[in-house]
Amino acid sequence: MDYDRAVAESDISSSSPVEGNNPDENTAIIADELKKSCIEFMTTQNFDTFGSVEMDQSEGIPEVHDFTRAITQGKYAEFFEKAFEWENLQYLLYSYFWGRKSGWRNHMALRSADPKFAAFLKAGAALLTIPARLGFSMEVIHFLETGKTWKEGPVSELAGYKYYSVAQEILAAKAHPGVEVAVGDPWYTVTPTDLVRLRAESERPLPEFEFDKATGVWVEVQPKVEQPTQPEEQ
Repeated sequence: MDYDRAVAESDISSSSPVEGNNPDENTAIIADELKKSCIEFMTTQNFDTFGSVEMDQSEGIPEVHDFTRAITQGKYAEFFEKAFEWENLQYLLYSYFWGRKSGWRNHMALRSADPKFAAFLKAGAALLTIPARLGFSMEVIHFLETGKTWKEGPVSELAGYKYYSVAQEILAAKAHPGVEVAVGDPWYTVTPTDLVRLRAESERPLPEFEFDKATGVWVEVQPKVEQPTQPEEQ
């Protein structure tokens, strides 16, 4: 591990900085764009249906101009955010030639430091699978058959104990539902970064860790602080 780390640090220090967004940011962009496309296909609209928010001409800032429409839009958005498990969206990207022929040349020449993001930008089409959340199957079927959300149709079972609470939604967004079970032994992983050295050599060296047998985790070794010596009494 020490050898691999030294080689990685040497490669990073000798290479030019990588340009582009953080891979985690790119992953979030991909998820949002695919989610937006899914909703557009299911609703056959491009988010121009409501129009509750408009630009204020005098101040140049967006404002809610129609509160009735805003409430309707909020209920509409709530259905799609809660009825589908967007965090479990699965997708398969298809080659560039399934897209517009006029963009083939640009897609072939596209380059990015993040290969997954580059593949997304080059893709001409994608196949997606979005699972319905447990307890929402009837509402999703009703929407797919009628084109209307459950709040526009018959009384939904969501009014009862199956309602997906805000607390559950927050935990799902954080990908920590609280019921995870550890399987197998822990392992080491390396997170790419060009911050090889965080402190100057004259300052305190990089932190050191030691394994705590009592807790089973690695903890940082705190540096020893030298106490000032007391002058000898005459």
